[in-house]
Amino acid sequence: MGLYFTSQSLITTQQQSRATQDQVRLAEMSQKADRFTKAIDQLGSERLDIRVGAVFAFDVFVRNSPEYYRATIQTLASFIRIHAPAGNSCSTLRSSPADIEAAMLVIGRNFDDNKYRGDSDNSDLFANGLGTLDLSDTCLRGMYLPRINLTTVRLAHADFSFAHLVGARFDSADMEEADFSNADVSGAHFDFSFLTNAHLVNTRAPGSVLEGAHLDHADLSHGSFPMASFRDCTMTGIRLTGGDFRSADLTGVDLSGVDRSGANFTAAIGIK
Repeated sequence: MGLYFTSQSLITTQQQSRATQDQVRLAEMSQKADRFTKAIDQLGSERLDIRVGAVFAFDVFVRNSPEYYRATIQTLASFIRIHAPAGNSCSTLRSSPADIEAAMLVIGRNFDDNKYRGDSDNSDLFANGLGTLDLSDTCLRGMYLPRINLTTVRLAHADFSFAHLVGARFDSADMEEADFSNADVSGAHFDFSFLTNAHLVNTRAPGSVLEGAHLDHADLSHGSFPMASFRDCTMTGIRLTGGDFRSADLTGVDLSGVDRSGANFTAAIGIK
């Protein structure tokens, strides 16, 4: 009889422990949901310091709460698209606002395409490119964003002019008509990216990697691309006038009919 009661007591204790653990998990989930909602509310504040604080609250979420990863990245991307649209007003900015730059920094240092896609039930959307993170038509002028990762991100018509993007990753990104004029993308990767009609005028890009990129009708006039790799790029109608391509790798690139006047191809590899 005593053994029976001991066994029953143990079962009861285990059930109570599980119930307590469930209550703790529910409380933690509720607290996270409250903090997430509060951060969203603070993004709408009229005060810049509160908006910046909200952005870095999201940084904690994206790093420590996997269940909020995609929602956090999407929220910050939406914030940037709404409050920093590309256009005529963008060209007059000396630099982007601190809250927008902070949001880009959080996305850029935490973005992982595989994690963003996750186990989404919307596989058809991703297969058609509709589920890709969208930062197109945004004003990102003059931002300091070294080594950010925007691989596969949609950045069509984005304005990165005068930005500091040393060592950044733009692999397989859609950057049609994006503006990198006067930006520093030294050592950045643009492998297999789409840069059709993009503007890289006066762009500083020594050691950058653009292998397999689509650069048709892009403007690289007066850009600095020494030791850059353009292996197997498409360059139909590209503009290279006055550019610095010393020791660049142009293996597999067809430059027939391209205006190269004033460009420097000293020691370039694969030049025809």
